[in-house]
Amino acid sequence: MPPTADRPASSPVCPGAADGARFLSYSPLHFTRHPDRAAWAALHAAAPQATVYSAAWWLDAVTAGAWGAVVLPDAAGGYAAALPVPLQRRWRGFGPMEMHQPFFTQQLGVLSQVDATPDAAPFLAALPAGLRAYGQLHYANRVVAPPVGFQLRERLTHHLDLKPSYAELAKGFHQNHRRNLKKAVNLSIGLDSAPTAAAEVIALFRRTKGAELPEVKPRHYQLLQRLTDALAAHDALTVWTARAPSPIDAAHQPLLAGGIFARDERQLIYLLGSVSDAGRAQGAMHAVIDAVLRQEAGTARLLDFEGSMVPSVARFYAGFGAQPVPYTAFARP
Repeated sequence: MPPTADRPASSPVCPGAADGARFLSYSPLHFTRHPDRAAWAALHAAAPQATVYSAAWWLDAVTAGAWGAVVLPDAAGGYAAALPVPLQRRWRGFGPMEMHQPFFTQQLGVLSQVDATPDAAPFLAALPAGLRAYGQLHYANRVVAPPVGFQLRERLTHHLDLKPSYAELAKGFHQNHRRNLKKAVNLSIGLDSAPTAAAEVIALFRRTKGAELPEVKPRHYQLLQRLTDALAAHDALTVWTARAPSPIDAAHQPLLAGGIFARDERQLIYLLGSVSDAGRAQGAMHAVIDAVLRQEAGTARLLDFEGSMVPSVARFYAGFGAQPVPYTAFARP
């Protein structure tokens, strides 16, 4: 049966994986290529692991609608728990389907109404037989015992709790960050929620850091712009910018740095940041993050910096008081 067809979890879940099949032999878990939208919305609203990443509209945007799920039905006909399964053709439109982790989507894991730290292992075991899979789970997910054929590794993101006041948060800034903020004191900081503002930050990234990343193709930038359009349509987009002051023509102040953030009731997610050479010299990116903290301090949100495994980037986040948080990546070749 092809990977995109619904199949019960009682069928063998990996080629030759008798242990995995026995593990779920009487489980109601099953894979569906077309999750029920109302059931998904209700689960997303109730599950503590839900983020913008797992909203149906986000998954639609980053997969062009090609996603399914391993679901655990509840007694009312909805979903008690589910694992989103983004799908793509292996060779850009050709070949068999595979599960992948979409660009700009750091974590996708099990959503559960009944367990704050759900075990993802049964959901992974219920993926269609023969489906090559790679994914990154939500940091609150566990994998008690990896199913046969799956490989795991730990990755890190950085979180900053925004419940304290700004004065309390600022006490955790590293000395180097304080020095950079003094250099940035005269910069003009702006807040916007329009896709055009996001497009300007994306363009700066392409000219600067993006030029060093040949693996990031034009199609990925197009995807990011579609994603920011979707964020704006769902009132979930925030863009912060830092510009050089220009008393002559304020409308044409050059962009020195910018950050694109996705937001919901629980989290603020740092999707993309960009800074020019001039902005780096003036501490502009430090000023952008500082402005976010001033705005969001005292809220119930968690700031997720979306990484990083790169030591220099991790130090930048840690310099604002962010703490490393592990999450699990899995693969079935």
